[in-house]
Amino acid sequence: MLDDEASLVTTRGRFVTSWSVLLTFAALAFSRSSSSAAPEAFGVADYFQVRRVAELALSGDGQQVAYVSEMSSLTEDETVRQAYVQGTKPSSPAREIDAPVDAHDVAWVPHSARLAFLSERSGASQLFTYDTQSLQTHQLTQVAPGIVRYRFAPRTDAVAFLTSGSARPLDVPHSAGLLVDVEATGYSELLEATKAARVPAALSQLFVQRPGMAPQLVEVPGDVQDFQWSADARWLSVTYVGSDVAPSVLRSYRTSIGVFDVAQKQFVVLASAQARTSTESGALYWGGEWLPNTRSIVVRRATEPNLWIGDIPFPEIAVVDATRVLSEQQPVWTRVELYPRDSRIIPERSRVLIETRVRARDTLLSLKEGRISNLQLGGGKSTSRVQFSENLQTAVFVSESLSSPPEVYVQAGSRSPRRLSTLNSTIADLTLPAVAEIAWRSSDGVEIAGWLLLPDQKSKRAWPLVTYIHGGPGYAFPDQFAPSMANWPYPLEALALRGVAIFIPQYRGTLSFGTTIARPQRLDREPIEDVLSGIQHLVTHGVADAKALGIAGHSHGAWLGPLIATRSNIFLAGAFAEGWSNHASLYELYSAEFNREIQERALGEPSLYARPQRYIELSPDLHFEGLRTAMLFEAGLEGEVMHMVGMPKAARLFGVPSEFFVYPGTGHVLSRPRLQRESADRILDWFLYWLCAIEDPDPAKSAQYHRWHEMDHRDGVRVRAE
Repeated sequence: MLDDEASLVTTRGRFVTSWSVLLTFAALAFSRSSSSAAPEAFGVADYFQVRRVAELALSGDGQQVAYVSEMSSLTEDETVRQAYVQGTKPSSPAREIDAPVDAHDVAWVPHSARLAFLSERSGASQLFTYDTQSLQTHQLTQVAPGIVRYRFAPRTDAVAFLTSGSARPLDVPHSAGLLVDVEATGYSELLEATKAARVPAALSQLFVQRPGMAPQLVEVPGDVQDFQWSADARWLSVTYVGSDVAPSVLRSYRTSIGVFDVAQKQFVVLASAQARTSTESGALYWGGEWLPNTRSIVVRRATEPNLWIGDIPFPEIAVVDATRVLSEQQPVWTRVELYPRDSRIIPERSRVLIETRVRARDTLLSLKEGRISNLQLGGGKSTSRVQFSENLQTAVFVSESLSSPPEVYVQAGSRSPRRLSTLNSTIADLTLPAVAEIAWRSSDGVEIAGWLLLPDQKSKRAWPLVTYIHGGPGYAFPDQFAPSMANWPYPLEALALRGVAIFIPQYRGTLSFGTTIARPQRLDREPIEDVLSGIQHLVTHGVADAKALGIAGHSHGAWLGPLIATRSNIFLAGAFAEGWSNHASLYELYSAEFNREIQERALGEPSLYARPQRYIELSPDLHFEGLRTAMLFEAGLEGEVMHMVGMPKAARLFGVPSEFFVYPGTGHVLSRPRLQRESADRILDWFLYWLCAIEDPDPAKSAQYHRWHEMDHRDGVRVRAE
């Protein structure tokens, strides 16, 4: 642990003690290949050239890999996909294929040259195969209402698949009054009256199908969530929500686990979920991955979640006998932070591999005899979508970082990983920001981590600084390339290369950093102190200009960010998307059950109606008087627009420079490329204008700058930096 006078930057496990050393590190670690002409800087348009790996599958023999890339195309105004098949041996060329382009859940059919995938091309989602040699596509299923998940048995053509459930609205005459249950009904249901009186959703159903035979229904005492084949295809382990679990906001988390004997058509419950009571925490069970050639499975158990910070991030894991109920066993349970909850488990005979996120970096953990170790496949970068051959001697994975775009890599035996794909070679040749990990002590002495994107690798100066508050709050801002674009198009990299340093604190409430960081005592106190102490740390060390500070955030970050701004009043500019303005209105617009299970647990407070003061404290729009931060607000018309509108109203009342943009056809995530480009350009212009007094000379933007000039001089108060 370091005090405030010690290290500024933590880099891959060691501490860098001076600003000059930091710059040296940045120049060495992030330098580009030299050339006579300086490489072009990464800009807003380049976000729409980045290809991300959406699907990755390795054949059982480790000889072939299939992957699907995605790119947000401005030309098509949609996500463009391209599928490839490539050998894993050196110099094997990538071959473009057409069949899985519109597909998802791509996997190799065991011991074949066929790819399996789900596609909606015939209406409802069905299972298809594509022969990579004959180039023929074959539809395997035709079931209603469609398939949401499938898995082939490891050594046969038998396949298990799960059909989707669906809610059925009551046929209620428009002239009839509806009796509304406020316990389970919130504002979204009330917007469409019949939703307030839904019948229960139809349960998902699990089937087993063998070649040439009709699908066989697997009788499960509840709603199936997931399933896993044993190596010999005799059993299926099943994670499900029992039929006796009452409807609630937490129902889908109250999972049990059992085993289905395919030959005997018998289902045995291994462990049932236990509901939370006033004195007991309750218990959940899920998982069921089989150790190779054994009757043992991997099971996770946990107490009921606090959904405010994330769903069940700290379960216990054990290898158990799948032929005996859990109460008759005494397995060794190991507690581990799994983030996200559905982190992939890859069992080996002597150990269990866990693909998860540790300290905001995607990685692979090894669990053996109760001990956990970190496996470094990608040389310190994030490694995700890891796939192994049947003999576990070959692995493929996606490797990326904040400073390097994603590519597919292969590792055979003990050899070093080798890059297989060339999806983003053009992007990698551009100048990108220098990236460093930083650490500082918060006001109570707890060490907090974060990322720093630096505009220049050589200049020693205090930069204008934008602090980006991530959402969740459990979401850890990952060591991935331009990750903010997956949620809302904050052009952090492009902004850094225009002379504004970017600070991304992993404040308390963030997962993947352990329980101390994950669980603040109060929703606002520690997170706000973590962020402000980090900013002060950068100002003290000469990295940030205290007179040119900005703040931004999405989702939870678009609530916490404005709250930080109103409590500190140190920022010249802010930009927020899809947050909420007022905890009291949030409470009233959601169901009583949601408030009890989530809001009251997160706040540690009783109902709004019993103690309103705490809800007022946590409402940014009630604290805008005297604020000097120019605020840009954005929301999706189908997202949080109703919850966000209070802040631009308050800003207008108190003369705070502000604009509010709403995007049609948009929910919590802005996904249409042309709207993404519009938003990214606006956010970039906003911060450059208010923090750096820089204006884009494009004549098409003259009206924008005219509005901002008018706001800047409103009431004779000058906000913008000089």
